[in-house]
Formats: sequence, structure tokens, C-alpha cells
Amino acid sequence: MKIIHFIIVILCIVGCRKTETLPKQLIAVDGHVEIGEFPFVSLTGSTNYASVIDSSIYFDVVLTHAKITVWTDDEKEVLILFCDNNYFPPHFFRANQMRGKAGKTYHLEIILDGDTITAQTTIPATVPLQTIRFEHDKADSTK
Repeated sequence: MKIIHFIIVILCIVGCRKTETLPKQLIAVDGHVEIGEFPFVSLTGSTNYASVIDSSIYFDVVLTHAKITVWTDDEKEVLILFCDNNYFPPHFFRANQMRGKAGKTYHLEIILDGDTITAQTTIPATVPLQTIRFEHDKADSTK
């Protein structure tokens, strides 16, 4: 009889464990494309604001396993993962051939862990200067 009670107690303990579902990590996308420059994207995941970010969790926060595609009406390129210690975070995605052009609309698609993130932006057409002039501020006493 004691063995039956023991088995029932064990089954109750095992069956009553609390399971927690962690919230899905949010993704921050930082990207830009400028005239004459390569499209650039860095991805970071959300973390607790009080978390210490060190080398042990770096790749949980800085996301490096996405497929990122940028295209216009006449160009398309999958961005390549780069590492450059002159940036923070040092891991980012960048085009290798495509460069920003005035008047073009750029589309972005990020595929990460089965989710798709999209965005678009336009580099406005440049407006040429027709005239420019300089007037000395007479109130300025520092000549």
C-alpha cells in the first residue's frame, strides 16, 4: 500500500510542474541606403533592459543568421554578413554590388526563423542648386 501512495505522490509532483512560455524575441532592424553607398542592415534581438551583454550572450542579441534581400525595379541582391570592429555591433549585413541611387525605391525582405519582415524606402531625386550666396552678418564682431 505504501508503494501505491508513493507512486501517486510522485505522479502528482511530476504532473503539477509549472511550464512557462517565454515571449517571442522582438527584432530591431537598423538599416539605411544612401546615394553611392551599399545598403546596410544590422539586426538585434530584444533582451531585458537590465541584462548584461557580454560574449556569452552576444549572438543571442546580435542576429547573424537571417537572409536579407534588397531590390529595386532593376536590381536585386542578397546581403552578405560582414564583421567590422569599427561598427557596433560589429556584425552587420551589407550589399556587395548594389549602391544607392537617387530616385529609386528600395524594398527590404528579412527572413529570420520562419518570420518575414518587409520594409521599403525611397531616395528622393536630388535637387540641383541654382544659386547660392553668402552675406556677412554685420552684427558679428568676430571678424
